[in-house]
Amino acid sequence: MSGKNMQKKKLNGSNIIKKISIFLILLIVITLVLSINFFPDKILLKEGQICTKDILSPGDFEFVDLEATQNLREKAANR
Repeated sequence: MSGKNMQKKKLNGSNIIKKISIFLILLIVITLVLSINFFPDKILLKEGQICTKDILSPGDFEFVDLEATQNLREKAANR
């Protein structure tokens, strides 16, 4: 190899900094673009307001009103 080819292949400090900064910027942009779907939309509702979107729960839960259940059982037994 001649001296000119060696000089072209050498990387100076500013060139390395440019390449690293471009890599980091691209990494941040790609990470942000891919993570958009992981953040749910915030829906702010007031009491009595009708929601225009479906809201999906990440899990199921059940609430049993024991007092109302007992009252209904007593009504059914009295029939």
